[in-house]
Formats: sequence, C-alpha cells, structure tokens
Amino acid sequence: MKAAKNTEWIVQFETQMLVSAFLAKALYQEPDVAWLHAIAEEKLFDALPPYAENRDVEDALALLRSGSASLLGEHRDGAVEAICRDYMHLFVGPGRLLAAPWGSVYSNKDRAVFQTETVGVKNWYKRFSLGLATEYNEPADHVGLEFSFLSHLSKLTIAASKQFDGEEVKRLIAAQRGFLTQHMLRWIPSWADAVEAHAQTEWFLGLASLSRAVLTEAKSFLAIALVEHRDTGPFRRTSTADA
Repeated sequence: MKAAKNTEWIVQFETQMLVSAFLAKALYQEPDVAWLHAIAEEKLFDALPPYAENRDVEDALALLRSGSASLLGEHRDGAVEAICRDYMHLFVGPGRLLAAPWGSVYSNKDRAVFQTETVGVKNWYKRFSLGLATEYNEPADHVGLEFSFLSHLSKLTIAASKQFDGEEVKRLIAAQRGFLTQHMLRWIPSWADAVEAHAQTEWFLGLASLSRAVLTEAKSFLAIALVEHRDTGPFRRTSTADA
C-alpha cells in the first residue's frame, strides 16, 4: 500500500513538474518561433500525462491544441505574428500593461514592482540555493519564474520520494504549500483573469487557463486551505530587512 501511494504521488508531482516547466518557458520569454513550431509538430498537448482527470486542465489544453494547430496551417506566419503581438500587448507594452506578469503589481494600489512581494519570493529561491541568472534586472516574482520554482520543488520531491526519504518529502511538501499560499495562489488567478480579458489568441487564453488550473489542482492535492498566513515554522515569510 505504501509503495502504491508513493507511486501515485510521484506521478502527480511528475505531471506538476512538466506542466509548470512548460508554463515557465511559455510565459517568461518572448515567444520562440522554433519552439512553438516544435510544440505544434510534436503535438505536445496530446503527449502530456493525465492530470487527475481535471476538466479545467483539459479545457485549457484544448485551447492550446487549437492555438498550436494554427501554427501548422497555411496561415502559420500570421499565427506566429499574432502570438508575438499578443505577448507584447499583454506583458510588455508600450503603455499600461494589460496583464502585468509580476506578483507585486497585484499587491499594492500603485501597481509598483520590486515590492515586499518580490523580496519574499527571492528569499524562497535563496532557501533552495537558487539565484536569478539573467542579464535583465527581472523581478523575482515574475509568473514564469514562480512556475519554474514550483517545477523545481516538484523535481526535488520526486527524487526524495524515489529514495523513500519521508522527512525530506515532508519538508518539500511544506515548502510547496508555503510558496503557493504566500505567493502563487494570492495573485496568479487575478493575473489569469486579466489575460483572459485581453488576450487575442487561443495560445494565451490557454496559457492563462492552464496556469489557473494547475494551481487549483496543486491546492487540492496538497490540501491547502487559503487562510491568512502567519509567520510560523521554518518556511516563514522573510522580511525585507532579512534580505
């Protein structure tokens, strides 16, 4: 029974790792034309493992299948241009960003970046010996980076599970609960709402829907109750002064 349970957990975390890594790549950088074409040609969204028969995930994947299929048709150049234009329109500008990709924007009335939220996320990365290897001065609370971190924690959890290291698995699950509760679940659903309100392509509609569905699934699987966070335990929120 224990081995069966362990296998079930590994499958769940493998799926979370793969989907989160995909979202990190898709959301953190400007659309990579070669990568988009490869996804369409290899039918990536048909190859992903089942995600606990989550209907919201399936609906999101249907949008992404349709959006990527357009990259193989006779109007493929126009489809790529539309995705690139949507990316700029939503996340870069010019002008007011319609779906700003940083958590701090959703936590203060001035929609400013590099706020307490950013410091808190950066401290989470430091706890797992991760730094930002980027030539840009990118805020740590970018949606793509947060999904990358969730994927990393999932990968570590899989490794610990395969070693039957119960204490390490508990530590890593506590970390995922903490990071999701303190950060991702607090703002990414609002960001996804903004994307869905303004996106012009099925690609970004699907990415927003999948982002929300992945968090919903993680919340259910990890039994997260969204209560007001209190600074307790080894994964407490680190203050700005501690950064």
